[in-house]
Order: sequence, then C-alpha cells, then structure tokens
Amino acid sequence: MQILQPDAGQIINRDQMIKPNMNTRINTFLYMMLAIVLLGSCKKDSLFKGTDNNITAFELNQGDVVLKGAISQNNIVITAPENMVLTGATPKVLLSEKASIQPDPASISNWDEAHEFVVTAHNGSQTTYSYKVERNIISREGDVVLLSQADVDALAALKLTAINGSLTIGKASGEDKITSLDALSGLKSIAYDLNINPTYTAKDLSGLKNLEQVGAIQIGALEKLETLELPKLKTVMLNLVVNGAGVKTIKLPELLKIDKGLQLISLLSLTEINFPKLKSIVQNISIQGSYAPSLLKSIAFPELENMEGDLIISQWTQLASIQFPKLKKVNELSVIGFAELKAFEAPQLKNILANLEISHNEKMSTLDLSGLQTVAGGFRLQNLPELKNLDGLKSLTSVQGDLFFYTMPGIKNMNGLKSLVSVGGNVMLSGFNVLEDPNLEALANLKKITGTLTISETPFKKFTGFGLTEISSLSIFGYNVSTIEEIDVTKLNILTNITLSNISTNVKLKGKDSYDCGLTFDQANVTLEGFKEVKDFTYNMSSADLKPVQTITVAKVKNNLTLGIYGFSKLSLPNLEEIGKASRITVSSKMELDLPALKKSGSLEIAATQMDVLNFPALQTIDGDCSINTANYQGSMGDLKLPALTSINGTLKLFGYSSYYTNTKMANLNGLSALSSVKRIEISYNVALNDFTGLKKAIASIAASNWVVSGNKYNPSYDDMVNAKYVK
Repeated sequence: MQILQPDAGQIINRDQMIKPNMNTRINTFLYMMLAIVLLGSCKKDSLFKGTDNNITAFELNQGDVVLKGAISQNNIVITAPENMVLTGATPKVLLSEKASIQPDPASISNWDEAHEFVVTAHNGSQTTYSYKVERNIISREGDVVLLSQADVDALAALKLTAINGSLTIGKASGEDKITSLDALSGLKSIAYDLNINPTYTAKDLSGLKNLEQVGAIQIGALEKLETLELPKLKTVMLNLVVNGAGVKTIKLPELLKIDKGLQLISLLSLTEINFPKLKSIVQNISIQGSYAPSLLKSIAFPELENMEGDLIISQWTQLASIQFPKLKKVNELSVIGFAELKAFEAPQLKNILANLEISHNEKMSTLDLSGLQTVAGGFRLQNLPELKNLDGLKSLTSVQGDLFFYTMPGIKNMNGLKSLVSVGGNVMLSGFNVLEDPNLEALANLKKITGTLTISETPFKKFTGFGLTEISSLSIFGYNVSTIEEIDVTKLNILTNITLSNISTNVKLKGKDSYDCGLTFDQANVTLEGFKEVKDFTYNMSSADLKPVQTITVAKVKNNLTLGIYGFSKLSLPNLEEIGKASRITVSSKMELDLPALKKSGSLEIAATQMDVLNFPALQTIDGDCSINTANYQGSMGDLKLPALTSINGTLKLFGYSSYYTNTKMANLNGLSALSSVKRIEISYNVALNDFTGLKKAIASIAASNWVVSGNKYNPSYDDMVNAKYVK
C-alpha cells in the first residue's frame, strides 16, 4: 500500500463538534485505522492481485483549516469558503495498495485551479480523476454545536458562508456563556435547524445579520435577548419558533416565506408583531400569550396571502388590532380572549377550511371578514358586546358545521347574514338583546339547517321558518324577551322536536295537523293551531304570571306524554284520546286535571298527591303498568275515578310515599269498579283505605302471589278478596 501523507491536519466529521483541540484525536484514530489496514494487507500478500487504481481519500490543509474532498465517479470536489485562498495548501491522498499517482499532489501549490490525476494500479491499469473547487459552501454532513464562546471563535476561523447541517448555539443550562455571534457574520445559510439555547446571553443576534436562509429557527427562553433582528433572512424552510419573555423587538423585514409554521410564545415584552413582506406560510401561525401582563398591541401581516394551516391568536392583555389585509385562505382561525382588542381585519379571506372562532373580545367594534364565503367547519362568535353590526360577514354563504352566534347585545340588525344560505350543523342565535328585526327577515335566504335551530334571548314578533323546508329541531327560548307573538312552522318539516321555553307572552304556535316529532313546552304560554297529532308531548309549567286555566288541544301522542304542572286551577287536554307508549304526570299543587276524552294509554305513572280527585272518565285501557302515588310530603290524594278502565296490561300500584308519608284521605277504591283484567296489584300506605270493593272484578284475573297489600287501614288477603271480604 502507498500512502502520500504530509503533515497531519484537521478533518471535519459528521458526528464531531468543531473544537480547536480535535486534531490529535481524529488523526490518532486515522493512524490506527491505517495500521489495521497495513497489518491486514501483510497477511494477505499472497492474495494481492494489483488491479485497484483508486483514490480512497483526499484532503487539503490550509493553515488550521482542513478541507475534505468528496470523491464520486472519478471526480474530486473540494468545497471552500468564497474568500479562502487555497494556494500553498498541503494535500493528503490515500491510494489503493501499491498504486501510484501522477502528477504528484505534493508538487502542486495552486489548488484554486482544476487538475487531473492519473492513478496507475500495480498491474499497469489506469484511472483518471478530475479535481475542482466549489465555492461558497463548506460541505458538512453533520451538525455544528457551539457550547462556548471559544467554540464560536473556532468556527469563525473556517469563514463559513453555509452549514449543511444544524447549528446549535449554547447549552440548555450550565456556566459556559456565549456572549457574541459577531464572528459568524459571513454565514448566509443553515440547511437545517438554528437552535439558540439559554446560555446565549447577548441582547441581539447581530452576528447573524447576513443569514438569508435557514431550515428552522428555535429560540428558547433567553434571559437577555431583547432584539430578534435578521435583516436579510428570506426563507425559513420549516418552523420559526420564538419563546422569550424579554424579547422587545422582532424585525424580519425581508422574510418572504415560512414553509411550515410560525410560533410566537409568551413574548410578554413585545409591543408589535409585523412581518412586512411575508407572503406564504405552509402550515400554522400560533401567537400565544399568557395570563400574565403583556405589552403587545398590534399584529400585522400586510402581505400574507396563503396559509394551509391554522391561525390561532390568544391571551394578549393589551392587544388592540389584528390585520391580515391580503390573507385569502386559512385552515382554522381562532381569536379568543382579548380584553382590549378593538379590530380584527381580514377582508380578502374567502375560505376557512375548518373552524372559525372569534370570542370573548369585550371591546371589539370592528370585525371585517367581508370577503368570507365559506366555513368548512363550525363558526362561533361569542361575547362581543361592542360589536354593532354583522356587516363584516356580508359575503358568507355557507357554514358546514355549527353556527353559534351569542352574547352580542349591541347588534341591532343581522343584515350582514343576508347571503347565508346553508348551515350543515346546528344554529344558535342568542343574546341579541336589542335586535330591531321583528320578523327576522335578515335570515330569509337561509334555506338549509341540518341540525337544530335555537333562538334565545332575541326579541322578535313573528317567526316563519326563514327559507327552510326541513329542520331537525326548533328551540325558541324567551327568557326576558316579551315580544314573541307567533311562531309559524306550517311550511317546515321538523324531524325531531319543537321546544318553546320561558316565553311569558301568549304566543300562538301554528303548524300542520300531524307531526312526526316531539312538542315540548317549558314555561311557555302557548296556544296551538294545528298539532292534533305529535310524536311526543312534554308540558312543564307553573302558574307564575300565566292564566289560571291552561288548555292544550293535542288529540294524539304517538309515543310519550310528560306533564309537570304546578299552581293552575285547571289544566285541560280536552281533545286527547290516545297516548301510544308512556304517560308520566306530576301535579304539584291542588288543582284539576281534565282529560275527558283519553281512552287509551301506554304505561301510566302519576304523582298528584294534592288533587281532590284524579279523574279519567273515558280511560279504558292501560297497556303497561299503572303507578299512582297517592301521598307524599305535600299531602294526600282524595279519590280515584277511572270508571271506564277495564284492562291494565301490567301492575296496578297505589301507594303512599312511605310509612311516614301516608295517604290519609282515600277510603275506598270504587273508582276502579270496572277493572276486570290486571296482572298484579300492589297497594300500600293508605291509612284510611278500608274498602276494596272496587277491585272485586279484578281479583279473579291474578294469582295469589301477585296480590300484595300492606300498611293500609285494611289489608285483606287474597283469600279474603276471593271470599268477598272487601271491607273491614
């Protein structure tokens, strides 16, 4: 083996830090490897063929700098800084065993020029290698880690203009400090990450003033850094992340694009964010403050047009203005929780690919999304008390998710929503306390809501369904609103439920005769027109400020009836004839319950402990259990009258609440005298009850084990009933 080896120099390797004292360790390793090769070759002399004619390693030493040649397909390339003179550099060349090279590299002094070398194998075969120099880049396969100021100064000796790896400045913690990067002023590009750790203690990054391109920037919580200024930086190929409470100024005047994301975190001393030339961010912008006091007052991206990711801005205590005048598209937009924010402006934003939320901004008076046409996710405006109109949404045509607009007490009209045609989820309009649109005409073009429409605390007189033909559910909550006069859903197919709640005015609900949906009144004073047949009916009402007699004209409930009533003199359902499944009735005051036409019900559960008489004069069949609570802490029911009831397809249960809360009034069961078919009877805690004559027809339909009586004044056994001992 032939080795041409002048004095040893420094070699830059992938996994090594650049330090002044590297030479000895690297060359020792090289010598050891060569020795191993030589020893191995001695053992194999008998196998040597002499056919190899390769240059296996090539280096130039220029002073303290070692430049390693890249060898590929008979080409040798040395990459060197643009201002480094290679005249007089010392070469190191490693050849195949017993090969020779012409001309001798040691005879060449001007390594700035191109050269050709002929390598001759031991058997005479030849290969020609071309040598050349490429400028401006120091070719590095590994990363550079600078842990001290001495490391920075050592790297500066290389006069780098580019690093083809990552550059880390400073330790995450420790005593070694880096106080200046001025020695790196020639650096123009970093292929991968620029990481600046807390042991960097300078106030600025002036040493990186010529940096034009970087893979990513990660600046941690630096205690001393006040100014982040990179005046020539044009491109960040991945993320730009800055996190530091002491940063007062960010100046990136030439930055054009960030190919991944921008994160500005807890920059509590920063007063302004302005990226004057930034046009493109491929992924996200996150400008995240904290609950601690901050100084940021304005955010401006005057040239930003394109984003594929999310725009999230939150928790800045002094922020007053956000401007994205040219932004056209964003994935998700979130502007939440600014006590001083007065304006959000993105007038050219047309499409939001996910969710949009602007909420809890108590001083916002300007919202300009006047170019916005579609929101592919949900749209939420919440707690914007100073906003006076929705004109900034004048182009909005569709929201594919939920649309929730609530707590905007300054809005007098919704004219800004006149272009809205469809919503793919639920719609909530709530807290428009001063709205001056009595018929909600601003939403007349709204033709599709896939989910529930909820209108709450919004004054209007008449609702006619906008432009809708079908809706899942309709919920209208009045609360303190006393203007509602009519709700007309005649043209609407409602799939699930209509809910009217807390409406103190006498409102007329108009609709078709039959609906395959539920009807719920909760503290709502309603007169029905139509609605003879509904799927479910729920009526929860107390008498406060309402008429003493309530009348509901529903004739058939296909599934379930629920009544929870208090304080009237009378509740009447004069037309109700049939309840398909279950009835649950709770009467919590002394009053009359009038169901004169009810003939058939599913299971029947009643708690009406203060009524003098529970009377269902036409009820013939209960298809399920019949459970009547006759007493509780409020009082005792006086009597039962179910004179037409012949069949209970389940258990008849008449009970006081407990041995402490017993019925003290009911003395007989004559009101059940027509009952002839029942599966089980349970009667308990009726301490005045001593006459069971009313069940004499029913006793024959049950077995002895299904007759259970206790805690009454008289507790006849099954045999007593069979033997006509009905009275004590």
